[in-house]
Amino acid sequence: MLTPNQTVYYTSGPLVQEATFVAYDGSSCILRTPLGELKIRKSRVFTAEEANQQGLLNRVVSA
Repeated sequence: MLTPNQTVYYTSGPLVQEATFVAYDGSSCILRTPLGELKIRKSRVFTAEEANQQGLLNRVVSA
């Protein structure tokens, strides 16, 4: 379970970007990004540990 203000990573196509978790909204997460808030499916949001285990941190791009 994610906590408010936790750093997370989310996938957007082949890209992985860093964001801050804000809240759950049903089957989605609300994230804060440098470009504003984003609502995205939970399955596309990962903790730093999960992203590292899946090799996603090698694909992180900045906004």
